Amino acid sequence: MNKQSVLFNEIREGIRLDRQPMRMIKRIVAGCMAFLFACILLPAFAAAEELPDPDAGTYCGRKAHTHTDACYEQVPVCGLAEGEGAHTHADACFTETETLICGLAEGEGAHCHGEGCYEERDVLICGLAEAEPHTHTDACYVEQRVLTCAEEHEHTDECCVVEKVLTCGLAETEGHVHTDACCGKERVLTCGWEESAGHVHTAACCIVERTLTCGLEESAGHVHADGCYVSNRICGLEEHTHTLACYADLTADVELKYQWERTVAKAHLTGDWAHDLVAVAKTQRGYKQSEKNYIVDEKGRKKYYTRYGDWYGSGNACYADWCAGFVAFCVYYAHVDLPTSFGCQRFVERLKEVERFHLAEEYAPRPGDIIFFRGDVENKSKATHVGIVVSVSGEKIKTIEGNRTNMVEYFTYAPNDPTILGYGELPQNPDYVAPAEGSDPQGNAPQ
Repeated sequence: MNKQSVLFNEIREGIRLDRQPMRMIKRIVAGCMAFLFACILLPAFAAAEELPDPDAGTYCGRKAHTHTDACYEQVPVCGLAEGEGAHTHADACFTETETLICGLAEGEGAHCHGEGCYEERDVLICGLAEAEPHTHTDACYVEQRVLTCAEEHEHTDECCVVEKVLTCGLAETEGHVHTDACCGKERVLTCGWEESAGHVHTAACCIVERTLTCGLEESAGHVHADGCYVSNRICGLEEHTHTLACYADLTADVELKYQWERTVAKAHLTGDWAHDLVAVAKTQRGYKQSEKNYIVDEKGRKKYYTRYGDWYGSGNACYADWCAGFVAFCVYYAHVDLPTSFGCQRFVERLKEVERFHLAEEYAPRPGDIIFFRGDVENKSKATHVGIVVSVSGEKIKTIEGNRTNMVEYFTYAPNDPTILGYGELPQNPDYVAPAEGSDPQGNAPQ
């Protein structure tokens, strides 16, 4: 029964047993909270604890890391401080220039009266008007009756007096005729100009212009932009994503020479090269390539470490395809005089050079011979795999091979198997002396 079921049962049991409303509600709420914790929070905590270490199982010596913004700091390189260069125009930034707008030059219109400005004219100075002399006569008068009484009645002559009234309209005078004595000389200004010192500029004649002379733009100062910065990485880590190669332990399963030679020592060598080659090969049965120690080739394929690659060379040779290396290893430790190679097709070519290679349809194999297998349809004339013939019995050819799987093991084929390309014929040891009849030449490692 899972946790959720247990909690549901507890809630149901609490409702059944508790009949008091408040206590029942409390137990329901408590049960729901427990259910929430079990279903949501507990799995979340467990998932957080089970997050895998991204570097677990790696041997590259580097941490998995992808740079984020937190890995960088922005360092200004513009050479300016924020706000540097701020400028607001003040009075000192301007030069005041007065510009004349009256249109007159200083002193323009100046005039001082000279002799040419005057002419002399005769001026009457006697103060008298020129007139004919006049003396009143009777003809200058008329008589008028003037009422003198103040009563209202019919006036008579006695009520009036006769008065003479002047009617000529002239004043009685001796008369006047102007003579030279009546006149004097007067200088009269005739030039039409007022005497003046000329135009004198006043404030009204000018306007004041302010010209900016500081040479600076008014600005709030420097504000850093993207171009002001470079990004400096501060995380202290190189960006790295673990690849297949990071999980390879290049120290795993590495053998020293004495270790593999100790396995070969189990073979009983007789000098019969065919027998000895098979005997050495049998000591290797069950050996596996290292699954931990590998390199990754340019196509992304794993190439595994074997003792045969290590025996043949160093560096990447330790990780080469090792079927031919296994056969070459056995040939070497069986002391067989036969050219070999770590490459299958090159192995075939070297055997052809010493006339030891035969096509499958032209040769009957024997124990100790080298068996070569062809590739796919496109490479059917080239060897892509190699092993050692252990035995030939009727319609079966038993072989021992490496790198067909991940270990050295036996395989069985029909003589006409289309994958068999040909055989490398093992030579006879010229120094071999067959054992006397009845003796036991065996002593091989168990099959």
